[in-house]
Amino acid sequence: MHFELKVNDMRWMNGMVDDPADLCLHGKAYVKIGDTVLDDGTANDWAVSAGAYRMLESLYKNHIKGREEHLLPCCGHFMFIYEKTDSLIITGCPKGIDWSIVHENGTVKISSDTNAQAVIPFEDYKAIVFGFADTVKSFYDNCSPKNSQDAFENQAYQRFWENWRKIRSGVFV
Repeated sequence: MHFELKVNDMRWMNGMVDDPADLCLHGKAYVKIGDTVLDDGTANDWAVSAGAYRMLESLYKNHIKGREEHLLPCCGHFMFIYEKTDSLIITGCPKGIDWSIVHENGTVKISSDTNAQAVIPFEDYKAIVFGFADTVKSFYDNCSPKNSQDAFENQAYQRFWENWRKIRSGVFV
């Protein structure tokens, strides 16, 4: 069984290819678990930057569907650093695509509530997640620097990229 995850048609919320004030990248995503397509990547818009971040986190921790925010959220409009744990939190609306990620003996079990399942080697899962995240990061790299007028938001945004780089280089945050 297999898992597919691809991103396309990326843009900022106003529909522009670049927007210095928008921190959250949106786009379409193709998601397939086993033989089940959860999203065909043509109609729905998702917060692909928040999704890529959460999927990067899923490389080093389990994600149980419904217990946390969606892996691929509709929006990620509020980002903050939770002081008690010093962790980055990205919240949005209750809409999104979610599935479970469970690490078991060098494999990753991926499942949804539609009974879609896949069990793949961790290294394969990591390559898929890195491919998705790297595509998102490349889009950011080709846009103007993002700036918020809010210091609180900027602090969280800086942590977002700091954590992203750490996870991408193999350091769990």
